[in-house]
Amino acid sequence: MRAQDIFNLSIRAFRTRPTRTGLTILGMGVGFAAVVVLVGFGYGLQQIMLEKIIFGEALLSLNVSNPASKIVTLTPEKIEEISKIENVERISPLASFPGLITFQNISTNITLNGVKEDYFSLAGMKVLAGDFFKKDERDKAIISTTVLKLFNKKQEEILNQPVKFKILIAKPGTEEKEEVILPNTYFVKGVIDNPLPVVFIHLSELTSQFSFPYYDSVRVKVTQNKFLNEVQAKIIEKGFTVTALSKTVE
Repeated sequence: MRAQDIFNLSIRAFRTRPTRTGLTILGMGVGFAAVVVLVGFGYGLQQIMLEKIIFGEALLSLNVSNPASKIVTLTPEKIEEISKIENVERISPLASFPGLITFQNISTNITLNGVKEDYFSLAGMKVLAGDFFKKDERDKAIISTTVLKLFNKKQEEILNQPVKFKILIAKPGTEEKEEVILPNTYFVKGVIDNPLPVVFIHLSELTSQFSFPYYDSVRVKVTQNKFLNEVQAKIIEKGFTVTALSKTVE
């Protein structure tokens, strides 16, 4: 068959059924356009998510927590083991306790978390007002927007204001709870967006008052992104639950 014949057959549909051919081309065009728009929309949403995350440390961190069965727990010894895994740069533990916060003679239930100053960047957290506490700021507290609402206060009305804390800890070998009053007064330095009534203070403020058998979670920073899966697998082998912020974004 000559090239001229092939060409004539190819364009015959345009001459005999122009409406059908036009609709087919239009449908294909709309289909391709929809794919391009959806792909672009997906990348746009991903970029928005990434912009809401503190780049670098947060995307290189793993969140390690105790399994529901508590067959293994994040004791200081286990945390030390995790810190020695190859390609782990550093770790930052979290201790959490139910408690009470008192502000202007009004008290409300909260979860009090003790963390080190580098925990916030590893967790990808941001402040809505104020700032996070530094290494030497042991008398500072970071509160959530939910705590703010419980006190019916605006952000500027509680920043730099004094607060006091009580926490409940389990008595060793029993299911009973013991109330511990933290003797120091703390000053609100920052407000974070969180749907739960949580407060953060420096971890040393808890460890200096009492001892506890294990931590609730630990943030593990990996040296490079390519080692995330490898380090995660090694921690899972130890029986712990591990999640990665970078995989959530993906």
